[in-house]
Amino acid sequence: LRKDERSREEVTVTGHTETAVDASGTDASVGVVGIIPIAGASTSSSHRVTVVDSKQKTVVLQGAQFEDLTLEDRQRLTELAQAGSLLTTRVTVGANYGTWSVKQTVEVLVKLASPTTGEMFWSSRCATSSEQFASVDAAIENAARCAVTGFTGT
Repeated sequence: LRKDERSREEVTVTGHTETAVDASGTDASVGVVGIIPIAGASTSSSHRVTVVDSKQKTVVLQGAQFEDLTLEDRQRLTELAQAGSLLTTRVTVGANYGTWSVKQTVEVLVKLASPTTGEMFWSSRCATSSEQFASVDAAIENAARCAVTGFTGT
């Protein structure tokens, strides 16, 4: 149930700059050793490269979810819906900007609670690691099956 429509906007800005500087020069000098004049020249060169990569992610959420409501607003909304209980699910995937990496965690939580008091009747939570699965979808499916099995027993 939602009090208001909720939107999520993600903006990821990446930047890449590269600066290269080449410098070369010739140095001439004249000196005297004893009474004999000596002239000399030397050439030097240098090369410098600077690389800067940056990434910035901004997430903007607008609108309230059921969990964002006050207990009084939750009670009124569930009474209006004539709900006798409230089932909440939450899927959490470790944050690596969409990259599926080694040892990334997927967690699924299923909870049944009273809609008026918030008292929890039961809950089930399962987590798994990306080491065990080839994709995010496979890991989420496995964790979800585990969480559901926790309260159905099948």
